[in-house]
Amino acid sequence: MTCANHECAHCHPPALRARRMPNIQALRCQRIPGSFVHHGCGLSFICPCGCGGESYLRRGPVCCGPSWDFCGSLDRPTLSPSIYNVAMPCQWHGFLRGGEWQPC
Repeated sequence: MTCANHECAHCHPPALRARRMPNIQALRCQRIPGSFVHHGCGLSFICPCGCGGESYLRRGPVCCGPSWDFCGSLDRPTLSPSIYNVAMPCQWHGFLRGGEWQPC
């Protein structure tokens, strides 16, 4: 389905602010969409789409498997490349830039 207004929420969902949690227990208990906890080697997060799924992204470089570059800011994290969450049924795809989850 397409719409005439290419700026509508259906075509371009709004960005969601990433919320840093104090620890993995708080992340898993509260399950706030877009919340995350940084482990030093990577980032665990609750899917920003609202499905409630949890995923983990490794900081790179690593010897095998996918990894992401991390800007170093826990207040406004940026990861690259994009995040394509194929492990969850929602298969959310987007970016974490400047502390906001931005869907593709």
